[in-house]
Amino acid sequence: MKKKLLMALCSCSCFCLEAKVDRLEYKELSEWRMTDHVEPFSKFFMLYKPKNIVELGLGFGTVNFIRNCDKVLSLELVVPRFGMKWFNECTQCYKDFDTWQGSTIDICENLVLLEGQRVSYLFENPSKIDFYLEEINNLSNLILGKGNMLLSEEIEVIFIDSGFICRADLVNAFFGKVPIIVAHDTNSTNGFYKGYGYSRITVPEDYERIHFSKGQGTTFFIRKDYQNLIHSLNEYKL
Repeated sequence: MKKKLLMALCSCSCFCLEAKVDRLEYKELSEWRMTDHVEPFSKFFMLYKPKNIVELGLGFGTVNFIRNCDKVLSLELVVPRFGMKWFNECTQCYKDFDTWQGSTIDICENLVLLEGQRVSYLFENPSKIDFYLEEINNLSNLILGKGNMLLSEEIEVIFIDSGFICRADLVNAFFGKVPIIVAHDTNSTNGFYKGYGYSRITVPEDYERIHFSKGQGTTFFIRKDYQNLIHSLNEYKL
């Protein structure tokens, strides 16, 4: 069954990829720009097994979470540019895994958040838009409420890799609400990826930032009461 499902995942891609099972093994995943977060996550999973993980934005890398976590919830933030097509295709690939759930939050009619995304595409700061930060906070609470309900427990790890590009503002909104926050494409300082706005992140005193710079960049923000994890994960960077 595993082989069949992994081959289905390859075939559902909108990219020109050969439909081979081994394309979804660790080596290939760690080398793809879209999924190179599996390498720092492999270090994380060696040190700590979270009770659950919520990923904002599903895709090829989802299989890595399924392999390493007891509960995985993929929440797609639906925006006009992408719609439901990608989510529906991936759902067909993952639906038979007992530890996986998929759901959506549609923000296509939230004019404030869509304006924030438009401004972010122009590499400008959307926080000056009226009610924008309030809507980001509301979105974070909606994500947490839905996640806690579907998982039947509080979210321990949230991974931000969404098509909604205002990722930095989501990171800021999750501080104090989720103990472990992880963001992808955090090397983004130029070009399209600059729109993620990661320079706007303000890390509070009770969180530790651990950045893995290889590839697109993956950054962990871990609450400081997880001291053993923080110490061990930092040692991997030495």
